Amino acid sequence: MRRRLMYFKLNPEVVAVTGVNGMYLHDTIYGKVFDFDNSNAKIISELNKGFVIEEVKNRYCNVEEVIDYLLTNELGQYYSNNVHIEPIKTQHEYLLDNSIISRFNLNSATIEITGQCNLNCVFCLENDIGYQACGCKKWAGKNKLCNDEYIKVINDIINLGAKTIYLSGGEPLLKWELVKNILKFTSENNVSTRIYTNGTLLDEEKVKFIKNSKCSL
Repeated sequence: MRRRLMYFKLNPEVVAVTGVNGMYLHDTIYGKVFDFDNSNAKIISELNKGFVIEEVKNRYCNVEEVIDYLLTNELGQYYSNNVHIEPIKTQHEYLLDNSIISRFNLNSATIEITGQCNLNCVFCLENDIGYQACGCKKWAGKNKLCNDEYIKVINDIINLGAKTIYLSGGEPLLKWELVKNILKFTSENNVSTRIYTNGTLLDEEKVKFIKNSKCSL
């Protein structure tokens, strides 16, 4: 009976960086970094290149220990075939060096206020996963954040450097009291705010408040 070959490869979200003294693996999902010396780095490298596990065992004595460690930390998995795992490349490897990472600045952000809408557009269905060109989307009733939680999120966004915040839906003006609180907060923090709205719920009070808040529609 032919023996079944087994392989082990790193997960696509794991970035391997090799240096003079070994290797470190950066889990980009959880932001964790794992260090390995040269001997263990060679094992990981050969496994990830597609060598059969038994072949690697013939050259190194602690292959099982290394694989168990990688499995425990969810850094890789077994495969019955020599599959190609395309790594996720979100940035250059050298940027993973904390000593040279620069501050991240966010220019703008979009906050979805609600999935509810007062219209029934034929092209906007609750079970359609895509957004339409108008920028709005009707979602089946999911609970959103409470008012204070929205303000906390927006405050975090502002701390990341955002100068413009877009409020979208559904129809954001269905949550007028929440919109008012957000506009007060963004106005106090000198952040530009823009609202995606179908305009049908606008009245004199809302228009006046929006204008005084230096917000645009």
